[in-house]
Amino acid sequence: MFELVINPSRYQLNDVVDYEGDQRRGHHWQRPVNKENILLVVVIALSRFILGTTIAFILDIRLGYIAIALLTLQLLYDHFAKNFSPFLAVFTVALAYPIRSISMFYGLKIELNNISGLLLLSIFFYSAYMVIQWRKYESIYITVNKLSSKTHSDFFQVI
Repeated sequence: MFELVINPSRYQLNDVVDYEGDQRRGHHWQRPVNKENILLVVVIALSRFILGTTIAFILDIRLGYIAIALLTLQLLYDHFAKNFSPFLAVFTVALAYPIRSISMFYGLKIELNNISGLLLLSIFFYSAYMVIQWRKYESIYITVNKLSSKTHSDFFQVI
């Protein structure tokens, strides 16, 4: 449910927020948002999130809170972190992956203990590394193709 309903809604909301910047850059990063369907994408994303979160709360109240935490992180990233600081942007994106993993722990009935805590911490650090790498190569692509810069592209290009 998280991977098929809740997480895609988060990505769709991010695509809506990034839509205008992608238009200025002249590159859409294969996002399904365009001028004609932006309202439809918002409605679908919010509907998916509301449906998924409702089901999560019905199944287990903790899963519902995990869904709310993921949306909160997405909103923090979209409306503050990625425009404020590259470090905060990486942190918020990377933090979403261990939180998503916790939803799988509940589904697999894995107990949260010291070992699983180390696993979650490892997921966080690996995710942070991958986010930095992705932004680095995205920034290089933007420069090589002479596209208008994204926020913090200069920072990630020199990493």
